[in-house]
Amino acid sequence: MKEEEMKRLIEENIPETPEAFHDRMNQTLNSIVVQERCQRMLETKNVPVRRAKRLSFALTAALSLVLMAAVAVAAVHWNLFDHLFGTTPENADQVMQSVLCKQTVNNVEITVDEAGYDGKTLYLQWRYRMLDVEQPLGDGETGMTAEAMQLLDEHNVGWWIDHIWINGKAIDMPANSAEDERGSSVPGEIIKSCSYRLDNENLYLPDGQIDIALPIGERQPLEAYSLIEHPEMYDEDGALKLPEKGMVAFRLSTDMRSKVKVEKPEQWTEMPDVRACVSEVTYTPIMMYVNLTMEGNPESLAKFIEENGEGYFDENGTLLWPYSGMDVYGEWASGLTLVDGDGKEVFPNLQEEYGYVYGCNGYGSEEAEYLFPYLESYPAEMWLAPVEEGQADMTKAVRVR
Repeated sequence: MKEEEMKRLIEENIPETPEAFHDRMNQTLNSIVVQERCQRMLETKNVPVRRAKRLSFALTAALSLVLMAAVAVAAVHWNLFDHLFGTTPENADQVMQSVLCKQTVNNVEITVDEAGYDGKTLYLQWRYRMLDVEQPLGDGETGMTAEAMQLLDEHNVGWWIDHIWINGKAIDMPANSAEDERGSSVPGEIIKSCSYRLDNENLYLPDGQIDIALPIGERQPLEAYSLIEHPEMYDEDGALKLPEKGMVAFRLSTDMRSKVKVEKPEQWTEMPDVRACVSEVTYTPIMMYVNLTMEGNPESLAKFIEENGEGYFDENGTLLWPYSGMDVYGEWASGLTLVDGDGKEVFPNLQEEYGYVYGCNGYGSEEAEYLFPYLESYPAEMWLAPVEEGQADMTKAVRVR
């Protein structure tokens, strides 16, 4: 069959794709060889749907494979997770939405192109594209350069105050949040990705429409928002009211309440230096969050101080901070791995296969948090345990379920 005839049959037999699918295809199919030939199909609007009486089996199979590959790639590839996690988690489409708003400020096109909420974490990605900058500002793989940020500053555009607004209420970036900023291969483009751990501020978004505003438009003078000089700009809780200028706002739809499951094992494990229990496990469509509570043994800390000194000192001999429980049992807490009832790792080669965000997400003397990927079915019995050379030490394990 001639190429022109194949193109005609494709255009006549494939209906118009939804806008969201079209956008996702444009982002993710650049590496597929057949994209060039199928581009008209994906970009055509208002094409009458006409059914040919018959297609050859080979052509039908070819079209099916193209569409199946497109759907598969579109369903799993989100740049935000690639930037923050190193890989896109399973079920990301249940959480994420694409291209929520686009506007141009001072010759900079600002696009909020990916956003979502999994019941605990708010995920946001936006792009600045300076329309008068002709050179690429990066390769999409490495971090931001000072020169790229200087170019954005010269347009008087970008992040100008340390808050975001959710349903009109200001919130700072909570603990255990993350961000990533890098230039892309698109001329003049900078990509910013963020995760906001809203649960650490005891904030859980309800199902429905959520209004989000970001201070990423035209930069505003901070003195105009001084609490001392302009108290009328602050609410009764001392939080800055939603500014009228310099904002980029959009609406996000969420439906996570019925999709998030919480368990509270609270089974204590007693060890010489510390006693610990998993206080809460949260299962979302894309991730498993495990919260560990710890109570250190005062005698163990006293012995550690006797053997190692009072704490950390600077070069002048001034005590910066004293030793604490994390110095005694922090290595144990940071190295815990998820295992089943037989002591086998639930996720062997966790970070290599699933991304560098997983595992211990932070710890202190009293608490630690662990992140693990989504599974359709988790083992009926699970523990956090130290593992060496593939062998779990269950005498130092804490029950997860």
